[in-house]
Amino acid sequence: MSACVHCGSTEFRRVLRCGGFDHAAERFDLAECRRCRLVSLSPLPGPDELARYYNDAYYGGGASGKFTPVMEAGVRLANRARAAGLVAEWKASRRAARGTPAPRTPSDSGRVLDVGCGRGHLLTAMAQRGWECYGTELSAFPGDERPQTPGPGKVAILRGAVEDLPLEDAFFDVVSIWHVLEHVRNPSTTLRTIARTLKPGGVLALAVPNYSSLQRIVFGRHWFHLDCPRHLYHFRKRLLLKWLDETGLTVAGVGTFSAEQNLFGFVQSALNVFFGRRRPNAFYHLLRRSQAGPGTAATAPGRLLGLLGYAAMAAAVFPLAVIESAAGAVTGTGATLVVYARRADRESAGEAWGPHA
Repeated sequence: MSACVHCGSTEFRRVLRCGGFDHAAERFDLAECRRCRLVSLSPLPGPDELARYYNDAYYGGGASGKFTPVMEAGVRLANRARAAGLVAEWKASRRAARGTPAPRTPSDSGRVLDVGCGRGHLLTAMAQRGWECYGTELSAFPGDERPQTPGPGKVAILRGAVEDLPLEDAFFDVVSIWHVLEHVRNPSTTLRTIARTLKPGGVLALAVPNYSSLQRIVFGRHWFHLDCPRHLYHFRKRLLLKWLDETGLTVAGVGTFSAEQNLFGFVQSALNVFFGRRRPNAFYHLLRRSQAGPGTAATAPGRLLGLLGYAAMAAAVFPLAVIESAAGAVTGTGATLVVYARRADRESAGEAWGPHA
């Protein structure tokens, strides 16, 4: 295995062998760096190998949406709530800033970048608030028909990895990277790019699966958020916060609760314990419009029966998911690490990201 992408160590230990997220017959190893404890897929798949896991069925989209109507409504509601939280955090950062120039934008809007924006639900919600919105997605992502002219209340989608795009220094007021950092090949480069493009006092909103969570410990190889092989890295809180500090970002808040990620993650992980050997993440696949999922019935009646059966089992497990999610939020062991960080002023951040940008 090559050197650790965070600390450069070449000493690792295997911590888990698990099946593929989509196909039970596939096998993947997770290794932990002995020095910094970053967990990564071992070996890391090459770009061509990984590309087949990011197909049209994975991305979903189109007029019909990615999930069933109820799930689609929940996704949009969650993104509107995220947008409100981002604006509130940005306003708090502005109030806390000292010695930074007054922004030229109105007090309730600015520029936002969503790294790995998917179908752009967050950006749509931010645009409705008058923000100038940018998103990044890989070129393999299905086409977006919206106008690409930047401006307040508009959304522009940029194709390519964020570190490869010609983004200006100190350009964005807010950057969101929500359940994306675990997918990128070099988190250090991605975080340094974000730090460079944030304005002084700008806000980063970041979410990743919490490898130290009770869910991961209880469910092990059945944990929904392992998502092998798309999730290349898995983060613990201490390492992630240290990494942010190394890039000139000051942590303003940390939590481990995400209703949509934690609750469903518990339910699907519990179902995986009983059915994952033959049908990994089958309930999740049945909730998608784009495919029936491996090992599930392809016909409409078969899908409906399967969905109803899994929904009944999920309903039985759901009370336990609520208890676990609430306990995780209180104890800091929830299944999702949610971090808000602020970019330090240029003098303190320059040494961290300037030479490596």
